[in-house]
Amino acid sequence: INTDMGMATCCGDITFYEELLQDFVVLPIKTELLTLLAKQDAANYCIRVHGFKNNAYSIGAQALGDLAYQLEQLSRNNDLDSVPELQAQLFARYEHICSTINAFNL
Repeated sequence: INTDMGMATCCGDITFYEELLQDFVVLPIKTELLTLLAKQDAANYCIRVHGFKNNAYSIGAQALGDLAYQLEQLSRNNDLDSVPELQAQLFARYEHICSTINAFNL
């Protein structure tokens, strides 16, 4: 996590940044994306992963946001067959970031 990037998003407000981090670790993104993929709902998958991308960038998780962007593009092009492998990478990176955030006991 690039905390400088995250703090810039929050205009230097550490309390707000900590709130963003706390909210980020409880996002139901895995359940939501798995459900949308199972339904083959590319349009809503695209919308949800787009929002997650913005969440990731807002806390300074650039690499995670970049993965979400790739998934957004695949779903926008209705290429859901290519999603599972990249989605697994997204979930693994998200879980790692959440563990890191939780280690700080915010």
